[in-house]
Amino acid sequence: MRHKKSLTVARSCIPNESLTGAIFFLHNEAQLQPIPAEFLPSLEVNGKNTDICQFLHPYNAKIEKSADDPKYRLCKETNETIDHILSCCKKITQTDYKQRHNHVAQMIHWNLCLKYHLPAVKNWWDHKPAKVLENEHTKILWDFQIQTDKVLEHNTPDITVVEKKKVWIIDVAIPGVSCIDEKQEKLSRYQDLKIELQRLWQKPVQMVLVVMGTLGAVPKDLSQHLETIDIDKITICQLQKATLLGSARIMQKYITQS
Repeated sequence: MRHKKSLTVARSCIPNESLTGAIFFLHNEAQLQPIPAEFLPSLEVNGKNTDICQFLHPYNAKIEKSADDPKYRLCKETNETIDHILSCCKKITQTDYKQRHNHVAQMIHWNLCLKYHLPAVKNWWDHKPAKVLENEHTKILWDFQIQTDKVLEHNTPDITVVEKKKVWIIDVAIPGVSCIDEKQEKLSRYQDLKIELQRLWQKPVQMVLVVMGTLGAVPKDLSQHLETIDIDKITICQLQKATLLGSARIMQKYITQS
């Protein structure tokens, strides 16, 4: 029998950095409790933790023999899976996915503002990235379309840092579990922009990719990428938490739709 309406998605979080890549269940804002990594996020139904699969249409169609269409209820493009809901649905790419992505990117932007002594609020969650921030030493561009002589398809990185002697192109990606290691395509998107900027600005350009899986998994080299741009006020744990809470909100918003 399917549960309806009386459910909330359990918020997920990573309690410490040594547990990178696992999935965790957050009972309340003050108490973090890990669950085994092989478990999917839970739903709270009438005060009890319930396997989220029980709310997916393919599960109900196959296991409970219901008449539910196994296609994802929002887009009807493919079977309803955790991975599709959290990372592959084109209908929410520019809304829910973008909001989750921007929460992570603004954490990086906030840390960079502190590094370069640019205006920044006390807490990252209150930070609202400006399109352009600059002082006599550095300019930081947020989601800024960069004009070049050559017309480029990809010319709007998440963050561009222009120092006097170097340029950093920083991009944030939140892929599904199966695509975490497929980052080369993301890097190659800005290869032409890198070449053009080096030619026009006569400075070396370095690309940095920050990858956070939708369920908190991260690539092994993430810490190296963050160290490259001196991210020292935000931890990987905090980035994971922001990502996981964003994914939890997406599940809560769409998993109960009929």
